[in-house]
Amino acid sequence: MSVTEPGARQRPGVTTAAGYLMILAAVLCVAIAIVVFATMGPVADAARAAYTAPPPKPDQIAAGVQVFFTIVAVVFLLVAVGEVVLGLLDLRGSNVARIISWVFNGLVVLCFGCFGALSLGRGNPTVTTGTRNPDGVDTATFNKAVEDAFPSWSGPAFGTLIALAVIAALISIILLALPASNAFFRRGRGGPDTGMTELAYPTVPGYPPVPVAPPPAPATPPAPPAAEPPAAEPPTTIPPPAEPEGAEPPAPQPPGEPERPKPPAEGQPPA
Repeated sequence: MSVTEPGARQRPGVTTAAGYLMILAAVLCVAIAIVVFATMGPVADAARAAYTAPPPKPDQIAAGVQVFFTIVAVVFLLVAVGEVVLGLLDLRGSNVARIISWVFNGLVVLCFGCFGALSLGRGNPTVTTGTRNPDGVDTATFNKAVEDAFPSWSGPAFGTLIALAVIAALISIILLALPASNAFFRRGRGGPDTGMTELAYPTVPGYPPVPVAPPPAPATPPAPPAAEPPAAEPPTTIPPPAEPEGAEPPAPQPPGEPERPKPPAEGQPPA
């Protein structure tokens, strides 16, 4: 399965039709240029023969006719190139190309319409004689000879191709202005018309923020050394009461008899 890019959009049908109509108008312009080139030879020969003036005037008139027809054919070819370029850019979704297409096709409709009307209104003159130019050539006779030199098929072919090109350019202007085209060009550049449902890549969740380590705590001053406990004093031994001077020592106690209590010292209460 092919997956389109997230920025790609499906092109609406009206925009596709407008782009292909502009390409069709380009093909019609190329066909018109071919008709002009095919008509150039007979008309130039007729102009050379009808211009009854001393040489080199007839050859100069024939060369002028050829230059005129060549310029007209080149103009149609340039219009064809412009239609193709703008049509392809419109298919790609270029909003600038759409604006230029409106102006360009508007000029094509105006100019081609006038040119077609002039070509369709062209007919054989009713006056066969008229005033002569400085070279002594009857202008009415010359114009009739040139118009008769056009092939019979060239007029209908030229008029039909002009009309079709004008219709194609006019319809493309309308299609590019429809709401569907407006929404497509407003979003920017479009994707190719594949006819498939657009699939977008799933949204990837963002990474969690990296925890920032807290700043180190300021160093605490060292604690003062603990005071040594005082040394334990040795227990005080109470010496036995001294015997009064002159007192007789107690008589030894015979073995086997219970110990007799000692008489209390002087100044102590009896036990």
